[in-house]
Amino acid sequence: MARTRHMVTAAACLLAAWLVGGLTAGAQTTQPSAESAQASPPIVIIARHGQSLRGKVDGFPILLLRGMQEERGEAHGFLAAREIIGVCDATAGFLKQGSYAAGKPANPWEQGIEAVARFTFPPRFEAELRGMLRGMEMALPNVQDRQVPSLGRAITLEDLKLLQAGEVFELMRCSQFSAWGPLTDDGEPIVGRNWDYPPLYSMDYACVLAIEPAEKELSPTLDAVCFGMIGSGLATINRDGVYAAANDGGISEKGVTVDQPMPAGLLLREVMETSPRDKVVEDFAEALKNHCVLGLLFHMVVPDSGGRWGPSTIVEYHPRDGGQINLRYAEPKLPTALVMTNHCAASDNPDFQESIGRFQKISAALNEAGRERHKVDFDAARDVMRLVAKAAPHNTTLYTAVAWPAQRKMMVAVAPRVGVSATEGHYVLFAWDSIFATE
Repeated sequence: MARTRHMVTAAACLLAAWLVGGLTAGAQTTQPSAESAQASPPIVIIARHGQSLRGKVDGFPILLLRGMQEERGEAHGFLAAREIIGVCDATAGFLKQGSYAAGKPANPWEQGIEAVARFTFPPRFEAELRGMLRGMEMALPNVQDRQVPSLGRAITLEDLKLLQAGEVFELMRCSQFSAWGPLTDDGEPIVGRNWDYPPLYSMDYACVLAIEPAEKELSPTLDAVCFGMIGSGLATINRDGVYAAANDGGISEKGVTVDQPMPAGLLLREVMETSPRDKVVEDFAEALKNHCVLGLLFHMVVPDSGGRWGPSTIVEYHPRDGGQINLRYAEPKLPTALVMTNHCAASDNPDFQESIGRFQKISAALNEAGRERHKVDFDAARDVMRLVAKAAPHNTTLYTAVAWPAQRKMMVAVAPRVGVSATEGHYVLFAWDSIFATE
């Protein structure tokens, strides 16, 4: 049985200098109201391959992938071949330079490939990635056109596999919250989500990925990712309105071993595509054991779940001893909201001070909204995420989303450029029925 050893490390960051006083009423907005909108702008179709298509919604790229798993992979590769190469090139290039490369191996991308070679990829995802490579070869038959400049060679299946396991680089610094009940107009949950990274991924290659499997046992999903990625990304929603997304939750220790390591994004997509809504949290917690190599936090929202603690759960995972799971729910001091920042799923976490600062800012803003009986709508959710956004060249909020899981829709934005937070970008609405009705 394949085995791997992974050391989980993280450096403490500067303590945030201030805590938010709360949401302000009447905040300015430059975005249309999303609460009542049930339809996205139409997809402007750019290209097709088989049953699948590539297009744009209000200027934001989208892939709508249909068919069997390998067919979807082929369409992904064919319709986005140059962009997938661009993602690999930008990521590998970043890993070679700057502060990240200091003290690291000469070629961290190749080292990552060696690590991922010990991972287990479920056969259906392996088939999808092989299809993706074949689609790229169909779109770019000249091998010179498939060169990854920073690697000095053509893209391979191993590169595509590494793209699915970005958590091995341990650079994710993110923030999320969900609010429901008296904090929202209809009582249904709203989610705010920031995806913070060094410029590991170029937002020139961001896209929304809508997957409509031909396999009847698999749920369609809507997600925000980058071209070439097939695992769960920024904010995954399935046909049952279940939302899921991950934050880094690593802990410092000498090393841990799991029996069958798998990319966390594929573990999460597997459950989002196959588990019934009343078992999705339980199934995912079980799926992590002996498979996930890093300590991670997963935010899962199951609307209308009737759960004692509300619709939202944090699945806190540590890989020690084959996998330790802790399920966290809303705290009594904030009973209709759940807050999560990297390495921080509870207000009493003594480590990772910079993350605690973000946790406290979000919590304080939501508490004030409750006291003042303000509703957390799109404007308020965006403003909460602005409070904890990052805008430094070495660490930027690259991607952000506000989601309404029960309505199966989300608004997403990307950083206009490095050093400018995505929360200052243009948000685009993606509504489930509009996207999947596109022919």
